[in-house]
Amino acid sequence: MNLPFPRDAHPGYMQPSGAPRTPLLDKDETYDTSMPMPPNYPPRVVALRTELIKSIPKVPNTKATAAHMGTLATNHLMLIYLAWRMRFVPAKPRKVVVWSGGVDSHHFAAIRSQVRPLVGKVERGQDLTPHLSGLVNTLGFAMPEVSAEKRRREKDHVLTKTGLHHFHVGAETGANPRGRSGRLVFADVSDDEFKIIAISGHAAFSIGSAEWTRLFRISNRYIQSQLPAGAAYMAFPTVSSGHHWNWLCTPITATKR
Repeated sequence: MNLPFPRDAHPGYMQPSGAPRTPLLDKDETYDTSMPMPPNYPPRVVALRTELIKSIPKVPNTKATAAHMGTLATNHLMLIYLAWRMRFVPAKPRKVVVWSGGVDSHHFAAIRSQVRPLVGKVERGQDLTPHLSGLVNTLGFAMPEVSAEKRRREKDHVLTKTGLHHFHVGAETGANPRGRSGRLVFADVSDDEFKIIAISGHAAFSIGSAEWTRLFRISNRYIQSQLPAGAAYMAFPTVSSGHHWNWLCTPITATKR
């Protein structure tokens, strides 16, 4: 809703002490109340916001999108940035472990040639970004008018719900230099360990599918296997950003009464 305001009564108008009042609105202009006026941020916050908006890949990648992001609250911008940035894995050598609770040893042996390039890079501490979804470089924030399906892909919902990164694997050949096969490795990545929890495909991202159900059963078993005796955890707690972050939750230890 657009509301008219007097020339010298703009609701977002802030005047330095002692400075002459300068009208912000020309005659017959209106103030769009659906777009709140940005507050006067301190310089260090302005610098932070500018860097966040610059860093996050946008859809569409236009000045209008950047301007829209500039109207968002700082905490919202930070959550968008974190949800995007958490998809990356810092390059450093890690020990590779295969969790038998989610990966069948015979199946893993059968696809070893497809997984070997990824495993080698993990052990050598090489950049794993080529094995990540291409969306990490193209989609961190989408404008409201972008399709709901594409906006949903702003976040890796498996990662935010289970803490598991997914990596594309396949034998690297001249015809397939990126080593893509449609097969995905889901792993719990820590500073010094790369634990393969499940092998799946893109059907794992189709909510309600058999593969989606299987993956989340595996992830729940894995989470439970990490808890100390007598402890419990809350499944898929939702934070104010709309993320479901199991892996951020502290186990709840049962006490005797």
